[in-house]
Amino acid sequence: MKIFFSATFIFFILGLSHAQQNRMAYIDSMVRSINSNDNYMISSVCEVIKEFAKTDLEKSRAVYTWLATYISYDDESYNTKNYADQSPESVMFKRKAVCAGTAYLFDVLAKGVGLKSQVVSGYAKGYGYEEGTEFAETNHAWNRVLINGVWKHFDATWGGGYSFKNKKGKMQSVKAFDDGWFDVSDWEIIYSHYPELPQQLNINPQVTKAQFEAMPYIVPRSFYAKNTTGKKLYMDFVKTGEWNFTR
Repeated sequence: MKIFFSATFIFFILGLSHAQQNRMAYIDSMVRSINSNDNYMISSVCEVIKEFAKTDLEKSRAVYTWLATYISYDDESYNTKNYADQSPESVMFKRKAVCAGTAYLFDVLAKGVGLKSQVVSGYAKGYGYEEGTEFAETNHAWNRVLINGVWKHFDATWGGGYSFKNKKGKMQSVKAFDDGWFDVSDWEIIYSHYPELPQQLNINPQVTKAQFEAMPYIVPRSFYAKNTTGKKLYMDFVKTGEWNFTR
């Protein structure tokens, strides 16, 4: 009986996971079919999202997918350091932003569909990062949203693509949807993102900025693929003094 119960429970969990994947795929398709006339006003996008996204997770998925799909990274602003207006209204109109503009617009859209959202400013091991780098100042912005009583992290900038150094030595971005930065827990984000405000990371034991800088750069998807957690990896490191993780 015990074995039967365990197997049944496993199939139940797998069924829930499959159902959620199907639901997220549906949300993605609905976002990408939003009428272009409704796609240039913040209030209009929010109203349309609320028609098909019902739970907080679905609403956050819709906001994430909308930004990752329709907002491109502003390479010119990054390369020249002459940053254009990053207000939500400006980003909505131009459809380009650096991370701050994307995070601000995410926050406005999230709140517009009834979510509790925050902009997170901090340090990230993104473009140009080299292992062991010490961060003198913040270099990235993303969001966190309260989902079922738990704060989760969302990086719609990284969810919209990736960047590389071109032949001219400049950063060049590539548009490519990536849901690996959607609905990420504190213990999985800590290997790539570290908030400037420690209270925006609820983990125990606490990890300092210096510890974050010394930690390996691991993306959340790697933990899921290996069926482990960021906390387990960290606690193993505390015991052994070594980072035992093969990507």
